[in-house]
Amino acid sequence: MATHNVEIAIDIAQGTFHHTYLDSGQLKLQTIQTKDENDNIIYQNYGWWESSVIELKDNVHSFQSLVKHLNTKAKYKILTKTSHDRTTWSNYEEINNADGSIKSPLAKYIMIKIEVTPDLVPRHFIVDDFQKDKFKLAYVNSENGEFGLKKLYNYRFTRDDAWKHDGTLLRKKIEKSKFKKIDQLILQS
Repeated sequence: MATHNVEIAIDIAQGTFHHTYLDSGQLKLQTIQTKDENDNIIYQNYGWWESSVIELKDNVHSFQSLVKHLNTKAKYKILTKTSHDRTTWSNYEEINNADGSIKSPLAKYIMIKIEVTPDLVPRHFIVDDFQKDKFKLAYVNSENGEFGLKKLYNYRFTRDDAWKHDGTLLRKKIEKSKFKKIDQLILQS
């Protein structure tokens, strides 16, 4: 019995894209709508493309290899799964990266999936540098490079010299309407 190799062209424009897209015939990861402090593009941390069901019309005795022409800095895996009836499918199995051989069992139908992950590089994002006293607002604390609602207020009290009893009376008007809640008042000498 004579055997021959049959090449099957795979149209990458057909199939399902998840955080990926096709650009000039190349599968690319989508970008996130932000950049790092050096204006570098940030990509999704994972994406994949899955082919439509491919029917193998000939009586296939073996899968030789899945030829891959990917020019990318990202990490990728090529996986396949097969089915005899288009209903029950084998699990996805990664192809052999050394020779491109397919590990999925022989069957009449095949699907291909390409999973893409970018090279993970530490990125720095500056929302704001929160320099000391940059935000001079009465209810905002921007000291020591931190930014948040001001929770501690220091006031100078005035001595009431009209007080004729034992001890000292200090006064300060605090407008409660400017605060949602006052937890405590502490008097320090």
